[in-house]
Amino acid sequence: MALDSFLDSILERYAILTRYSKESDHPVRRLAYQAIQQTVGKIAEWMLTTGMSIQYDEFGNLVGRYEGRETNSKTLLLGSCFGTGQNASHDYDILSVLLALACVERLHTHGQRLAFAIEVFAFPNEGSTHDHSLCNVNRFQIEKEVNAYGEEKHDIQIPFFTHWRPEDLLGYCEIHIERNSGLKELNVPATIVWAINSYVEIALRFTQKVKHSGTVVTSWHGNALYAAAEFILATEEFAQTRDGLFATVGQVNMQSDVGSTIQGQVTLSLDMRHQEHTFREQAHSYLYDRAKQISVQRQVALDWQIVQEHPTLLCAPRLVNLLKQAIEKSGYPVLALSNDAGYNSMLLSKLTNTCILLVRGREKTNHPFAELVTKEDMAVTITILEHFLAYVELASF
Repeated sequence: MALDSFLDSILERYAILTRYSKESDHPVRRLAYQAIQQTVGKIAEWMLTTGMSIQYDEFGNLVGRYEGRETNSKTLLLGSCFGTGQNASHDYDILSVLLALACVERLHTHGQRLAFAIEVFAFPNEGSTHDHSLCNVNRFQIEKEVNAYGEEKHDIQIPFFTHWRPEDLLGYCEIHIERNSGLKELNVPATIVWAINSYVEIALRFTQKVKHSGTVVTSWHGNALYAAAEFILATEEFAQTRDGLFATVGQVNMQSDVGSTIQGQVTLSLDMRHQEHTFREQAHSYLYDRAKQISVQRQVALDWQIVQEHPTLLCAPRLVNLLKQAIEKSGYPVLALSNDAGYNSMLLSKLTNTCILLVRGREKTNHPFAELVTKEDMAVTITILEHFLAYVELASF
């Protein structure tokens, strides 16, 4: 079967999965709803037709295994966690799973088995708070989490497959589709990520007693919204003067929506990233001190909580080199980037070696079913992955 037919199949499958939704006008999949069961069930169906055996559980975790030429051979991991919440309308991670599945399907179509097994995983993952110790206990924690402010989080974390042991794995290759225009500006369809930037997510809250604006002489004292606004501007100013630092206030939630009320509570999310972990920690300390200074000056209380963080993660040099050779063999230049991509690699790095293929994606549009990657770039991605599999087979692991 020609490669173009596989590309058409990927697009058809993506269109099918986007229809499984809790909402009628855009894809929303929740762990407790039928849509997630339909999504995982359909992927499992495609895995079975691809010559894979499957394992799955009641939480929607799915792993398909394509055996090697010999039983008990080592395993290379492909696949992705994928979002299931309100922002699942652009399923970049679902498309990553389908691209990995297409590579296995091409092997199966040609009757080809490799010296190692391939496992493709598709794990629904709702929310942004994750268990970073999964590889110590070989599972996600199953619990109803409580966030920094005591509100229930309904993103119940999901079990990890306990049969994954470091000694049985060759590594993990993550297919990460870029969400912005970086590779478009560089005019390359795909490249290597050699390191995942150091990262921290903060939840901070300014609090004071709610007052009616007509009962106070100066409204800037005790106004949590003014404190939050000053902090946002301070964050912007600081980040603009620090090369390579990304500091973003992504969410602002206010306690009251009454126009004449002095806001008594404002909650912010702060996301900071930098290639150098030490630099990012210094930036964290500076902005924390700045927030405390603002809270004192404006007579509001400050609550500062680290939601999650990780240091700079270097991808495995040996796998990165094989991926580099695969890109070169496909006829494209290699640009080794540090990036914020690689949530899956960050988790699995505690279990095995990882590498990341960063694929050029299209920027988000208002259309929930927009094509996220061009057919031409999907073809390049599959070609690179096939060369990568060949180089892994030749390498002596």
